[in-house]
Amino acid sequence: MSLLRAAVESYDPLAHTANVRPLAHPASLLVDVPVLGNCAGDLLVEGATVLVQLWDDAGAVVLGPFGNGAP
Repeated sequence: MSLLRAAVESYDPLAHTANVRPLAHPASLLVDVPVLGNCAGDLLVEGATVLVQLWDDAGAVVLGPFGNGAP
């Protein structure tokens, strides 16, 4: 398991998922990543920095804003 910071590319409020770009690997894009249930969707604006938890089996979840969450 590892944690990484990522920038929100887009957020789907109906599915409560996000597409995020890892800050350390800007050429990568994680798509349709589930967002933790208690994370408000209005915090997931394009460019906001979030914390993402990754598991070895390729699963991931957006935990919420990192820092102030602003772009």
